[in-house]
Amino acid sequence: MNYPAYQKTIVQEIFNAAKVSNSKGRRYSDEWIMLCMLLHIKSTSGFIFKKKNNILPLPRVNSIKRYLSLINTTCGFDPNFFQLFKKHLENKTIFQKHGIILVDEISVREAITVCSKTLTYKGLVDYGDDYKATNINEKATSGLVFMFQPLADSYSQLIAVFASKGPVVGTELAKLAIKCIILLE
Repeated sequence: MNYPAYQKTIVQEIFNAAKVSNSKGRRYSDEWIMLCMLLHIKSTSGFIFKKKNNILPLPRVNSIKRYLSLINTTCGFDPNFFQLFKKHLENKTIFQKHGIILVDEISVREAITVCSKTLTYKGLVDYGDDYKATNINEKATSGLVFMFQPLADSYSQLIAVFASKGPVVGTELAKLAIKCIILLE
């Protein structure tokens, strides 16, 4: 029987945890850390429950938060992402490379936070390289998301996120959509 890779990772981590007598001396694989981060994002309370009751050999919540803080969350199109996505698509068939671009806009709560690492504000209007608000009165109230959905595969991939004040104007949306198509091509 062919099991998904994540199931093999879970079983392997359980065996590795059983070999170590002290839980503080555990070392986790990169795949396991990624799965733990996804579990923590999906359900923090579920993660804590599984950790407290020793259902799975999970790292501490602080460790997961430290890993999550290393992720650079910026608005706009990331050139590094497109290089990685190109490598991902190299192993796909021609039909798996074709897909559609999904565009969605959501309303978000007005809030500003300060990023202590970069000493910048988060929560302001941000169109990536095209425009970043510097005025504290330009709080974002909407989020625009571009995603790629292949026609012959079963995943959706986030392409870019933008923060705007109110819905994105039609001309700006058209510019961003064309730029997205060009970068994906």
